[in-house]
Amino acid sequence: MPMMPGGMPMSGTMPMMPGGMPMSGTMPMSGTMPMMPGGMPMSGTMPMSGTMPMMPGGMPNGQMPNGQMPMMPGGMPNGQMPMMTDQMFVEGMIVHHQGAIAMATEVLTKAEHPELRELAATIIASQEDEITQLRDWHVEWFADAQPLDPQLFAPLNQGMMHMPAISDLPLDQRFLQAMIMHHQGALMMAQSIKDSAEHPELRTFAAQVIAEQSHEITQMQQWLKEWYGQ
Repeated sequence: MPMMPGGMPMSGTMPMMPGGMPMSGTMPMSGTMPMMPGGMPMSGTMPMSGTMPMMPGGMPNGQMPNGQMPMMPGGMPNGQMPMMTDQMFVEGMIVHHQGAIAMATEVLTKAEHPELRELAATIIASQEDEITQLRDWHVEWFADAQPLDPQLFAPLNQGMMHMPAISDLPLDQRFLQAMIMHHQGALMMAQSIKDSAEHPELRTFAAQVIAEQSHEITQMQQWLKEWYGQ
């Protein structure tokens, strides 16, 4: 039988990827999505179970042993964004804040725990004010600039932008899981600009985001542990 480079027989069958998928460049015809480690479809969407997505090795996204940063595709650690500009940060953070407000609005009157309703009200008020400030800066600094391609913001918004709609978990638990991930995305953005922004106002703004949302993440993680043993 003739051999392909590397010693693979040219038998007419396709070589197999780990998990049994043909290396044909095409998707299997069963209608299923290829799976990431841990069984998550590589669809670009979050699982609807209300649980945190897991990285290989069972670590939740955003957490690595020994203080290491998780890696983005291409080998760049999460928490570091490439070539962040002032305009990219302003436009991306407006979109990101809008996602937080939408989630907080959903639990504002529905949350079981009053502490969570209070946090939701705080998030809505503070991030609406910040959106107003960001829009004012956008008009002042970038009125004549070409709007950026929204696809540029995709890496910035990989954190939860909404709560899973279908889940057997309580609303409060789903909100905490989703908002922690969302805040981690904001921290990633702020860290990328806090020392390099052209406008000093943005450096101050980024430092404020880091301080406030780091505090809120700590509080939400504590509630997850106290209320749900997570």
